[in-house]
Amino acid sequence: MLNRIRKLFLGFIVCGILFGGLSGCDSGKKAVDEVTGNRALKQFEKAKDDVKALEEKTKERDKAALEEENQGNQENKE
Repeated sequence: MLNRIRKLFLGFIVCGILFGGLSGCDSGKKAVDEVTGNRALKQFEKAKDDVKALEEKTKERDKAALEEENQGNQENKE
């Protein structure tokens, strides 16, 4: 009976240490984010923002190239 209580008590201590270790450090937060799916959501949001930024840069570059082409055509006409 005493041996069984010791094992149970030791089990609670080990679980407490593991839970405290996971919740008390960055890797624990990462592990929780991974399990709950928050990490994937954060990666998706970041990728979506990166795609929007690239799209805006491409539009600006295309617009600048079109303006240069129009200027070149106007100079050739003159």
